[in-house]
Amino acid sequence: MSRPRVVHLTGDFPDPVDFFKTRVIERFLDLTSASFDHSVFSINRISPSSRELARQLIFGGTCDIRTVPFAYGTALTYQAPAKGVLHKTRLLQLGRWWAQHIVELSLKPDLLVGHKLTLEGIAVYEAAKLLDIPFALTIQSHTDDKILRARPDLESLFAKIYHSASQVIVFSPIAQIKIEKRLGKRREPAHIIPCPTDLDAPLRPNPSGSSLVSVFHLKNQRIKNLKGMLEGLHIANKCGAGLTLNVVGGGEEKDFDACRSLAKFNPNAKLEGPLDRYGVQKRMNEAIAFIMPSLGESFGLVFIEALFAGLPIIYPKEQAIDGYFDNHDFAIPVDPRDSKEIAQAMIYVRKNETALKNALSQWQKSDQAKLFARPSISEAYCNAMNAAVACEF
Repeated sequence: MSRPRVVHLTGDFPDPVDFFKTRVIERFLDLTSASFDHSVFSINRISPSSRELARQLIFGGTCDIRTVPFAYGTALTYQAPAKGVLHKTRLLQLGRWWAQHIVELSLKPDLLVGHKLTLEGIAVYEAAKLLDIPFALTIQSHTDDKILRARPDLESLFAKIYHSASQVIVFSPIAQIKIEKRLGKRREPAHIIPCPTDLDAPLRPNPSGSSLVSVFHLKNQRIKNLKGMLEGLHIANKCGAGLTLNVVGGGEEKDFDACRSLAKFNPNAKLEGPLDRYGVQKRMNEAIAFIMPSLGESFGLVFIEALFAGLPIIYPKEQAIDGYFDNHDFAIPVDPRDSKEIAQAMIYVRKNETALKNALSQWQKSDQAKLFARPSISEAYCNAMNAAVACEF
């Protein structure tokens, strides 16, 4: 029996245009490649020049699509202004081009998938109508929530797309709560499926950690809220916590300079530089707790990696993994804009390290922990895709 053909449109996939994009969608596809014939259109937006933008605003124009084949399918660039100018227009044009291109390639998909409602979703919705086939959506909380708040004029379109999708996948409970607060509940409930990681073999928690640890690429220090962590650390140590914060992550020299500048008055903060994947896991296991109170986070796979590495976590409230660990003391949500609350969480994990790690050790052996491991994620994703293929558009 032939595998259903699923064609994906995503801006979050490593490709020849930008190899350093997140690998989350790639992992979903790799995990389920035995069950589905996946093909990817990996999109990259480029901005027109000021002169070209002025011409397009006056006389109109298209999104000027260019393609490059790669192992998973096709990488493409499309031309659209920044800051949401011509947002709907350009994505509808992309959807029409995509539908025509799919026909020209004789792909004959059983399902289209858009990996964000407010971006790829517009193009996928248009293409699915033209091809008369079902489509599914992945909701990426931070980006989708940000665009929904910025574009109330498009809310009716987003609602139509959301409720027309044959199936919807969200990475966390908070993502579903946020989207449905604006667009209403679907008749068919969304599939809540966490992101997969290769670091899903649990390490026994180390009962006596050496420091707090955070892990991110240093170019992202603003969105990962290094400033808030440093302010929290300063407050916690004024209260006698005696904590250090070690930041693991690489970057260009300008990124290190920016982080050093933020940390120059805090001798208890250290930049450790980059580590490989398994080096990160080992370094986490040596710490007291993991902290990353991001200002914007769609899922935050590193929080799950920290739990499997044996670390309690401090994460941003109403973002990321919020909703998965409501009844577990080893996962502490904080308001990322409240440095006093961040400090209180730091002090809490310091004082309660042994108890928190004992509870985490029990969780690592639980059925809930298995939901974050690749076999369970693969099964859940296959179920969602099969349900989507079976729907009539």
